[in-house]
Amino acid sequence: MEKKRDALAALRAYADKKPSRSEGAEEAARLTGRLYGAEGTARGRGALALARRPALLALLAAALALTAALLFAFFYGGGQKEPMYFEDSSIYTETIEDIGQFQQENGLSLSLFEGDLFGSKYIAVRYIEDGRLLYVRQTAAALTAEGLDTITLSICISEGRFPGFNVFTQLDQTMQVGGIEAAYGQDSMDENTFYAKFTAGGFVYCLKLVTFGDAQALESYIAQLL
Repeated sequence: MEKKRDALAALRAYADKKPSRSEGAEEAARLTGRLYGAEGTARGRGALALARRPALLALLAAALALTAALLFAFFYGGGQKEPMYFEDSSIYTETIEDIGQFQQENGLSLSLFEGDLFGSKYIAVRYIEDGRLLYVRQTAAALTAEGLDTITLSICISEGRFPGFNVFTQLDQTMQVGGIEAAYGQDSMDENTFYAKFTAGGFVYCLKLVTFGDAQALESYIAQLL
C-alpha cells in the first residue's frame, strides 16, 4: 500500500513538469508499472504505442504524397521524352514539282516566298520508316539593291530534331515582326549570314539568309511570310 502511495505521488509530481509527448508517454508507462505492476506496465506500453501512432501516420501520409507528386511529374512533366532525333540515314528527300498541288494533297497551307525570285526550288523530307512528312524546304535567290540574297526556308511539319537544324536552337536575339516574336542570330564566322526561327500558323519556320544587308533585311524577309 505504501508503494502505491509513493507511485501516485510520483505521478502527480511528474504531471506538474509538463514533459514532451514522447518523454511523457515513456515516463507514464514506467510509473504506471510501479503503481499497478505488470498489468499497468502493459497498459503503459499501449499508451506509448498510441502516442507514437499519429507520428507514424503523418510519416506515411507524407511518403504517399511524395510518391504521387513524383508520378505526376514523370507522366505530365519532366518524365516526357525529348523530341526524336532523325539521323541522316533515316530520312529521304523528294523533289516537289508543283508546290500548290503538293500542299493541296497534303492538306497544308504554308507561307512561302513568292515574287521576283531566281531558281526557286522545293523539296519534301520524309521519314523512311513510315513515309511521314518531316519538313518542306524552299531555296531561292533574290536580287536586291545591295546584291544577290540567297534564301533557305525550312518549314517543320512534324515535331523532331533534324540534321543541320542545331544552329536554330542557339539564336540569342529576338525581334518583333507582324505581331510575332522571331529569334535570330548572325553567323559568327560570316557576318553576311543570318538565321531566324519563328512559329506561324502552327508550323515552325527556320530561315537562313545570306545577304549583303543587315538585320533589317532579315526582318523584311520574315515579314513577307506573315
